[in-house]
Amino acid sequence: MESTKIPFDYSNFSRDILFEDIQPSAKDKKKRDFIDCCKCLVWEENRTRYELDQSFRKKINLSRYYAKSLNNDSALDTWMDASIKLTMEMEFYRTSYPFNVRHFPQYPYLKYKYSTRVKWDYDPTEGRKRYSRLLLQNGLTGDCVNHLHEIQKFSPNKNEKGSKRETKSQRGKAITRTVPVTINIDPLVDPTVSKKIVSENFDLVMSIARSEKKVMEKRGYRFLSSEQVSEIKKLERAFVEHREGVYSPYDPIFKPKTLNIYNSALHFLGLYRLVACMGLKWHEVENKFKLHFDRGGEVPMTLEHYNSRVKDVLRLFNHKKIFS
Repeated sequence: MESTKIPFDYSNFSRDILFEDIQPSAKDKKKRDFIDCCKCLVWEENRTRYELDQSFRKKINLSRYYAKSLNNDSALDTWMDASIKLTMEMEFYRTSYPFNVRHFPQYPYLKYKYSTRVKWDYDPTEGRKRYSRLLLQNGLTGDCVNHLHEIQKFSPNKNEKGSKRETKSQRGKAITRTVPVTINIDPLVDPTVSKKIVSENFDLVMSIARSEKKVMEKRGYRFLSSEQVSEIKKLERAFVEHREGVYSPYDPIFKPKTLNIYNSALHFLGLYRLVACMGLKWHEVENKFKLHFDRGGEVPMTLEHYNSRVKDVLRLFNHKKIFS
């Protein structure tokens, strides 16, 4: 029977708790390289999750088997026939960082040289970019004409027992939040020139958008009210935060996490490993830091701050209140 916990070795304090070997920024050596810091957090957070979460560990192990099975003819069809949902999940793990790196989660991220780490493809802003592209290309619009709805109604049948079903068509208004605006871009011109042209003429673009809104309303479109937009923002925020993003009120795009947020999360992860994975009390954690730095006061936060914030920062794990 598989153990409910696979212990990893966190004895290398500099590497596994402080993550000190993250690549320095090329622009400011006092700061960390943003992408390397992001990759480190995603790798190590999922590595600790693999250690502690048996169901997650089984999924990752199954994805390894899934990847190997694709070498056989018709293997993908077999998986799809068994479960489309499971196959899509396995395909996600097979192709996504850090699960697509051969030796994840066997080795720590910082055990690899930077020249190797930099080859691993991961963009922490990809979700935002994908959403932006979808919004730009397709918008949030309904049909170009009034939508024809089919409504099914049940009414008592006077001649026979039970009821009968009636289907009738009813023309309603398509609901939208955006309007299409056509702009012309010269693909042979330097992109920076096109960006400047759009930026300098954005007031004109918005004027065209407002005019188009009036035209669409005459054609039957109904634009959301401010109250409806407020409700949708709540749903968008829940959607974004459920996926570990940071919601921005500058609707509908959500902003990516900053370097400081990733650094803070690594602080929490290092402390979490000491208390949850190694079972240390808080005063023992303080002693670890004191011995490492050869002086006191180097714990990155207070016990009170850790207890109050860790659930929000490290959402993938179970938490219990830590005492001194």
